[in-house]
Amino acid sequence: MNAIKILRWPEALERLGISESSYRNGIADGTLPKPIHLCARAVGLPEHELNQVIRARIAGLPAAEIRKIVEQIHEERARIAAELIGGAA
Repeated sequence: MNAIKILRWPEALERLGISESSYRNGIADGTLPKPIHLCARAVGLPEHELNQVIRARIAGLPAAEIRKIVEQIHEERARIAAELIGGAA
């Protein structure tokens, strides 16, 4: 299994070049993935997920296509969680 790098919140925002409020707007409109909780007071994003969104933006994909990518990211998280707890997705 490959190692997964988690970008802490400030680093993720810097990589995107946007503010926290802009990121939260992106979550609300479905064009950015929700952060994951690392502990009670820290969140971050898996680097590979953030890279998918960045590549889609660089490619000039429309918001509707980026929403599909973000949906796939969230579905993959749910699938992995189901596998970890012994359920089926």
